[in-house]
Amino acid sequence: MKPLSRVIAGAAVLALMTVAHATDASLTQHQRSLHAPNRLAFGPDGACYVATLAHGLHRVTANGADYTSEAVVLPGGDAKEQINQLASDREGHLWVSAKRGLAVFDGHRWRRLGASDGLREQEIETITS
Repeated sequence: MKPLSRVIAGAAVLALMTVAHATDASLTQHQRSLHAPNRLAFGPDGACYVATLAHGLHRVTANGADYTSEAVVLPGGDAKEQINQLASDREGHLWVSAKRGLAVFDGHRWRRLGASDGLREQEIETITS
């Protein structure tokens, strides 16, 4: 898929998820804001990753004309972990800042970084590429 097509597809996925949560009458405004996507990035595997504050990380892939979404549980985390930001580096790795630390995806496996890797705090708020 060409880069612009990936951006358009990713934006469409983000818009659809936002609309779905925004129109859910069973959720309060605060709950909708926590479940709505807050970051979007493409991983080294070509999938679109969607971060939420209270609904974890999701991997979205094209399946013909449809999209398939699956929750991604980071090592040492859970399906509802707060995901703060996503960023890709020059090598194509996907970096995730989260409530329980920093994680990186190389296209094959996830790795969680922590104090033993030199991080001074467990919760990582912001990252940049």
